[in-house]
Amino acid sequence: VAAERYTFVTHLPEKPPWIWADENSVHSIVNNLIDNAVKYSPAGSQIEITVETKSNEFALCSVKDQGRGISPEAQSKIFNRFYREDGGDAQLVYGHGLGLYIAKNLIDLMGGKIWVESEINHGSRFAFTIPIMEESHEAEDLGY
Repeated sequence: VAAERYTFVTHLPEKPPWIWADENSVHSIVNNLIDNAVKYSPAGSQIEITVETKSNEFALCSVKDQGRGISPEAQSKIFNRFYREDGGDAQLVYGHGLGLYIAKNLIDLMGGKIWVESEINHGSRFAFTIPIMEESHEAEDLGY
């Protein structure tokens, strides 16, 4: 497995927030972002996965890589259906340009936002927000 050639670092809150989200959708989004980080980063590099609570309304999740980065022009298109930046590795990296498009649509449906922060030759950070339950008793009401 290609992921074995990377160092994964996680930054997780001591007490994870309860979020309003579809579990399978969040799983799909996070897997897509990690898969992209692995595909576009040099072997042996570090990939950081962070979950934090930025407010009482949203949890912030991000995946940061040390890949080649994404041009500013491509950043404005990266979440479009079938879009793939031609960085000379199109034949080396498998994909159809649907993963980030699907991730954006899932995040939008759950009331969050997704974006990218990137600089050429300095990697990328894909981040998304997910709404947090308003009160802790809501989790108790759901049996958690």
